[in-house]
Amino acid sequence: MKKMSFNKMILLLSLILTLQSFLPNMLYAATLTETTPSGIPYDDLGKEIEKYIEAHKDVCASVSVAVFKNNETLFSTQYGFMNIEKQIPVNEETVYEWGSISKLLIWTSVMQLYEQGKIDLNKDIREYLPDNFLTKLSYDEPITMLHLMNHSAGWQETTYALEVSSIDEIVDLETALRNTEPPQVNKPGTVTAYSNWGAALAALIVQEVSGENYVDYVHKHILEPLGMNQTSIAADYSDNQWVQEQRKLLNCYWITDTYRENLGDGISYILLYPAGAATGTLKDLMTFAKAFVPKEGETSPLFQKKETLERMKETSAFYGDTDIPRVCHGFLTLQYTKDIMGHPGNTNGFTSTLMFEPESGLGVVIMSNQLGETVFNYGILSLIFGDYGNHQRVLDNPVLLKNDISGIYTSCRSYEKGFASIYKYIGGLLPLSKTEDENIYKLSLGKGKVIRIADHQYIMDNENALRYLMVETKNSDGHTVLQMMGCVDMVKEDPLSFGVKMISILLFFIIILISIFKILFKGLFFVIRKIGRKEESISHKKLHRIYIIMTIENAIVAFTFYYLILAPVTWTRLSVMIQCMVLAIAVVISLINTVIMIKQWDKKNLTKPSKRRYITTVVESCYISLFIIYWQLFNFWSC
Repeated sequence: MKKMSFNKMILLLSLILTLQSFLPNMLYAATLTETTPSGIPYDDLGKEIEKYIEAHKDVCASVSVAVFKNNETLFSTQYGFMNIEKQIPVNEETVYEWGSISKLLIWTSVMQLYEQGKIDLNKDIREYLPDNFLTKLSYDEPITMLHLMNHSAGWQETTYALEVSSIDEIVDLETALRNTEPPQVNKPGTVTAYSNWGAALAALIVQEVSGENYVDYVHKHILEPLGMNQTSIAADYSDNQWVQEQRKLLNCYWITDTYRENLGDGISYILLYPAGAATGTLKDLMTFAKAFVPKEGETSPLFQKKETLERMKETSAFYGDTDIPRVCHGFLTLQYTKDIMGHPGNTNGFTSTLMFEPESGLGVVIMSNQLGETVFNYGILSLIFGDYGNHQRVLDNPVLLKNDISGIYTSCRSYEKGFASIYKYIGGLLPLSKTEDENIYKLSLGKGKVIRIADHQYIMDNENALRYLMVETKNSDGHTVLQMMGCVDMVKEDPLSFGVKMISILLFFIIILISIFKILFKGLFFVIRKIGRKEESISHKKLHRIYIIMTIENAIVAFTFYYLILAPVTWTRLSVMIQCMVLAIAVVISLINTVIMIKQWDKKNLTKPSKRRYITTVVESCYISLFIIYWQLFNFWSC
């Protein structure tokens, strides 16, 4: 056996020492597995999601889920039925409505034109719109594209119908915007109130600046470059016949722990279609989402420059005076163990979610054919991204303050002008009351609780998988404001003022119910007298006739109020105008009859019951008139 040379021995010894040094690190790297922010290894992600779906299958019609990291798909599944009654399962070709995720197509288009120097995010948008397009502005301050992106342009909620049931009722985008323009009720940049109308207005600006129809623009510059051939964005699906046919196969459902309803196909046509009409497959939505998280060093296929996407993902609006991002140039944020961004979406029968964590590139898309679904659309987000209570921001900011936030809150995404202003106080209230735990508040109406997790920071928990951050701040009037997910500010009402308003509404309902019963009883007695052939002896027929007219008038107000405020899901301009005019005429008639009754008043020949009856009727009629005037129930033009 030959002896090893000295040089070879030195070389072998060096190799052994090198391996000794690197081998532990190599073995550690081989065993190190990437995990989600919640701590789930990527290899176990599919198993954990399937386990979660299985545990909640009783409240599921269908759910389709895909998880990705940059351009790599980590997991994808479809579960349940597109039609439960016919037992038609969902599959890779099932299409779902995106809802408000559609707005990301608008903001992407805006940023593309920004990249080309055609749109300035800080310029007054009136420079891009047709002359005199905005007719209901209340402030001279400019409205910028950033205001539209941040939902802070100052408009109240849109009053008139944004959806129609017939294709024949669809109009072009510009006409739809003109027909549904809401009044501006807040100075730009001061109040956040989510606005479909504002987002659709941005789409019109894309159309005006690019010189292309918005549908054509999106197909040419977003869908086609990404290969998204299973997605439609037109109001009537006319831009993609395959999607149009696939959409007909789906039924929509409303399912809770205690309630289940088949909503049928749920097809309606959104007039402001850029804000919510996109429809497509899970794969296409994931393809779109992946374009926002390209691998490090790569450029998104949506933009020419890396800097454009980086700018889009920068924070454009914070929660209060914190460093917590609220909006990032159209992306809405949610706070979990990590801050994530994207957009949720809801329509009449679908709920969808697109969210990603910008630093790691980990993202998820979720789609369901269920109205207001939260168990999967938000529960899966919690499963993957963890609980906000474990965010470093919370851990570094312990609870020190014990301020009281209990009270009644009303939404800034509501109505301030016009006949619908009363709606702010009969729907959408957030009533918070104290519990024995000073850091927990409960919803006085409905299900849910609010948990203080840090100074001025709270988690709203609907106890059905939806948990989101709320930040407490003050507005310019010194009122407490809770800034909530979905770009909505909730303002705490003054207890005295709110109480007076609620009592006025309650009293109104009592009076109109009394008036209806009066008419019913009067009619019943009239029939009885006719059958018995008895005539009613009335000494003051003129006063009695006015009394009958005013009672009938109050009943007419009651029915008009019901069909104007309580019954409709949406309003049409013609029906609103007619009903508001009926209420205005009722006020005039009431005042005229009150004057006549006072002039005809003869105390000597009236019995006490007659006096009480006539006085009560005058008071009721006058109160109803004042109620109509105070709540602007006659005002159909300013909204």
